[in-house]
Amino acid sequence: MANTCAIPGTPELYGLGIRLSFYLLWLCMILSRWPPGRGIFFCTWAAHLLLAFAVFIGLVIKKSASRTLTTAEVYVTILLVSATVCYARVPYCTWRVITGFRRDLDPGLYSYPPARKRGKEGVPGGGCLGLAEISLLCCIIGLQLWFWIDGVDSDALSSRVDCEEKQQLGFLFAPVDLRSSTFRALNAIIVVAVLFGTIIITMADLGLLSKGPKRSSKKRRRRKVSPLQKAALKQLQTFCNLAVAAVLITAIELTILWNGIPAATQHPTMAMATVVRLHHPLGVVVEVA
Repeated sequence: MANTCAIPGTPELYGLGIRLSFYLLWLCMILSRWPPGRGIFFCTWAAHLLLAFAVFIGLVIKKSASRTLTTAEVYVTILLVSATVCYARVPYCTWRVITGFRRDLDPGLYSYPPARKRGKEGVPGGGCLGLAEISLLCCIIGLQLWFWIDGVDSDALSSRVDCEEKQQLGFLFAPVDLRSSTFRALNAIIVVAVLFGTIIITMADLGLLSKGPKRSSKKRRRRKVSPLQKAALKQLQTFCNLAVAAVLITAIELTILWNGIPAATQHPTMAMATVVRLHHPLGVVVEVA
């Protein structure tokens, strides 16, 4: 059932142009790992980080400066900035845990260009981009933990909704009340799992979790992986990223639809007028406050 609450919207955070920019960058980042050249991946990675940081900073400033955001709007913005940085790590971390943190079965070795090396095989400035992505991940995790633990119940995130029923809806393959304790706990668990999964995987790759002295861990022989296995791991990474992107795009668009946020596509007044013109001949009455 669609939400009857009227949310004016904040297009400067999640408007149609911003959403399309994110969607195109997600697709380009996924597909740019296949061509032999590394320049496309570098450019799309940098552009995505810049856009994500800009939207994240805009969200924080907007929330701190005034009480003009609703819970659904913050939820949509969080989904936009968290896609590749946070949610795409869920299948990756799961796979690394299932394979016992085996470095030779890490899809990232065959799906991402080296970040620290320079030359033909490396990406200039890749280390800086990796550090920027980790910084953005920490910021997003902090924002999400605040949002799901305390922010959802904040009066400042519901004062802009003009209706008696202030229920706002989120996405769990069906409309779900954003204030539902189960939905909030599920999202908080996912965020914490991504945080600890990233830390554990990093420690495992550095040899900090192996038994015995570090010297012996450095001398460990990496198992040989055939070109066919490398291609399969790369395809697995691509499929998981495409699946995550498809789910998040569906979640964002349906959340906007369910909560009736007209300003996500245009100015609220224009959107309301368009709705009236289109539906009035059918006998539907739209009341504009």
